[in-house]
Amino acid sequence: MVDETSGREGVKCLKNFIRLLNTGKLMTDNQPKSKIDKMSLVSPFEEFVTKRLEQEGLLVEPQVGVSGYFIDMGIKDRETGAYILGIECDGRSYHSSKYIRDRDKIRQKQLEALGWTIHRIWSTDWFKTPDKEIEKILAKLKSIQNR
Repeated sequence: MVDETSGREGVKCLKNFIRLLNTGKLMTDNQPKSKIDKMSLVSPFEEFVTKRLEQEGLLVEPQVGVSGYFIDMGIKDRETGAYILGIECDGRSYHSSKYIRDRDKIRQKQLEALGWTIHRIWSTDWFKTPDKEIEKILAKLKSIQNR
């Protein structure tokens, strides 16, 4: 249990992030104000993927998270509004550091332990065969919804 009585912003951020992971919904009351413009974090590759997924009729939200910790995009269920799939792309930050891969693997394991399903899109695969990558995502969504 995270104690929110300390009044520390970090504790509040952590609690909100855990709530997001568990429920798929962002807090609106008492949510820490982030000075980060989430859309400034979206790469051209992520923007391209988002538009293509929306053409398939999917409800896509870019940069899902709180307090500076975001996954690249989340696919939401149209009926419940809950996130049903998290998508990570290997954008510019992925290639900018030798440690980013390890961090992403650890983060993915943590998200999956909390019930998220994560799908990674590799830019080389996307640009070679985007339709095949879309098929993989749609198949994964179908398997999630059939559980």
